[in-house]
Order: sequence, then structure tokens, then C-alpha cells
Amino acid sequence: MKIFDVIVVGAGPGGSAAAYGLAALGFKVALVERKTFPREKLCGGLLSARAQKEFMQIFGENKWPAMVERTAQGASFYYQTRYLNGVHDHQPFFFTSRIHFDACLAALAREAGAYLLEGIVVTSLEADGKAVRLNNGKMLKADFVVGADGVRSRIAEAILLHTASKKNLALGLEIEVPLELTTKTVVDPEIYLGVAKWGYGWIFPKKETQTVGIGGLLTKNPDLKSTFNTFLRQHYGSLPNIRCKGYHLPFGSYKRNPGRANILLVGDAAGLVEPVTGEGIAFAMQSGRLAAKAIVAAAGAGQPESALKYYLREYQSIVSLFSQAKMMRYLVFPDPMQRLFVSLLPHSKGMVRKYLDLLAGEIDYKDYMQLMMKKLGSRIIVAR
Repeated sequence: MKIFDVIVVGAGPGGSAAAYGLAALGFKVALVERKTFPREKLCGGLLSARAQKEFMQIFGENKWPAMVERTAQGASFYYQTRYLNGVHDHQPFFFTSRIHFDACLAALAREAGAYLLEGIVVTSLEADGKAVRLNNGKMLKADFVVGADGVRSRIAEAILLHTASKKNLALGLEIEVPLELTTKTVVDPEIYLGVAKWGYGWIFPKKETQTVGIGGLLTKNPDLKSTFNTFLRQHYGSLPNIRCKGYHLPFGSYKRNPGRANILLVGDAAGLVEPVTGEGIAFAMQSGRLAAKAIVAAAGAGQPESALKYYLREYQSIVSLFSQAKMMRYLVFPDPMQRLFVSLLPHSKGMVRKYLDLLAGEIDYKDYMQLMMKKLGSRIIVAR
């Protein structure tokens, strides 16, 4: 049996952020990843200004440029195929390949001193919460365990914090269109409302491809593949057979109590995918950072079982934002409200700018909903 201070299960952005922060402070950390890097991760690869700030706070500013393959300064919004509005000189968006991004973060954690165990599956968590069994028959022991093992987290299941319910489980479908196969020019991220129920479509510009995807709640989209094929034909006509990737997201199933005693959940394992935009990378890194901070506090107090108490103190800021977002999506996704929202966007660059500020973490949904109500009131007065 190998003994560590902390076992981190999953080396995505949340797990690597936690492992990096702890290893840099001298903790003996095992970072266990079921795949071998570089490994594919199904994700659009868009990084918001919020994600940039979080990355820099954890890993340092000088490491950021190596993560990014392309940058934009705004976004365009559409309803189905109709252009609504766009801003192209405001908040930045960054684009990356998750194959590259995740491998780099895991490497940074290893350089900080974490023991990166690749191609190893955690099969179970011991009853006392201080050891895990591996698929190679070995066992790791530690005072703390961080579950960063995704939407179907075994660590969450082991402590009876079940994974996302079908009601709040989304499906994302995505392809990479090589630039040589299209004449479509995409400079900024394009967001398409009205193409999936309780979700949206997207086209992101990358260095050598355009990432094209669609996502929405499973219960609202029984035939999302057919919807995606229609979306592709509208924008690209006939394409050769390009492999379509699919992945599930906890879209509104965030956990208010993300752990038990010395066991903390981060990222998708805690359901931390923003309930309107579907952004997950920024919140994975943030929760990983907060989990590391909580473990440092609990270890300093000599009370591993108090880790969750420390974690919750700052995790509540994420819960507050997600609670607001869950309210906001009732103003954006149901058909009647979406038509109202869509009617406001063409008449207000300010609404678009403020939405980009929201994605950057500079305002919250409460601020944005107040702006919506103000704009709606103005529209009603004009209509009279």
C-alpha cells in the first residue's frame, strides 16, 4: 500500500488544479488518471476570460500563452439561421484543444511534485474514505480524497452523492470541420439559439478546424443527432463522413453539498457545469483550487474530517451563481420566453456586451436579469 497526503482521482482541469496547488505546497499527492496522456476529451475547447483568470491564479500568467491556439474579442448570436447581434471588440475568448490543454495541466501538476499515475482506474473507495483500490490490484491510502472523475463519478457514487439525474443531464454532439473542407469564415465564436431545446448550437474558430456542436437537455431532445445533422447541412451543406463525438454534461445538477468529511468533489463530479452556458472548465479549475485550499486548512488544523466544512465556505459563491443561472434559463430556453429574449437582442449592443461581461465573471445573473427587465419595459413602452 502506498501512502500519500492526498489522492486526486481524475486529471482533468479540476483534478490537475487541486493536485498542482497541493503539490506546490509540499503535500504528497497522487493524481490518478484512467487514460494515458495525451487523451481525447469531448469539449468545445472555448476558454472564457473567467477561465483565463482562474488559470492564471492557479498556474501563473507566464504559462497561459502555451494553452491557447486562437483568440477572439467578442461573439455573434443567432436565432436558428438569423443573425441577431454581435460584439467584436469587448471580452476575449480563447480556443484550445482539450487533448493539449488537459495534458499540459497534468504535466504542470507533475512538475509541481504530484505523482501522476496514468492508465490507472480507481475501482472503489474504502468505507473509511481514506483509501482507494486500483484496477491493478494495488491500494493507495491518504487522509484526503478529491473526486475529479467526471459526470459519472465513482467517488461521488461511493459516498452516495449520486451523479446527474436524467432530468438535468444534457447531451453534446460535436465534430471538427477541417478548414480546407469549408468556405465558411468564422472569426468569433458563433452561438445559435433555437436549434436545440433547452440548449444551443455553436461554431468555434480553431487554428486548423472549426468546432461545430449542439447540446441540450436529453429529456427535451429525443433525437438530437437528427437535429445536429440539420444544423450541419444549414451551415456546411454536404460534408464527408467526419466522426461525430458525443458526451454527457450535468446541466443543472450541481451539488450544494459536494463531498463528505475528508472527501471533496470538484468539476463535473460536483455537477459544476453552468446551467445556461454549459461552461465547465473555469468552474472545474476554481473548485479544484478551493478544494486544495480547504485541504490545507483542514490539514493545518489536524482535522481531515473538517475539509468539507472549509470547502463549503467558499464553494457557496459557485452555488450562488449557479442558482441565479438556473433561474435565468427559464427566461432563455422555454419557447415563449426565448422568443422574447431573442426579440431584445437585435436592439441592444449593451445586452450583448453585458452578457460577455457575465461570461467573464465581471457581473452576475442578477445584474443581467435586471438589465433584461429594463430593456423589456422599454420595448413595451415603445410598442404602445
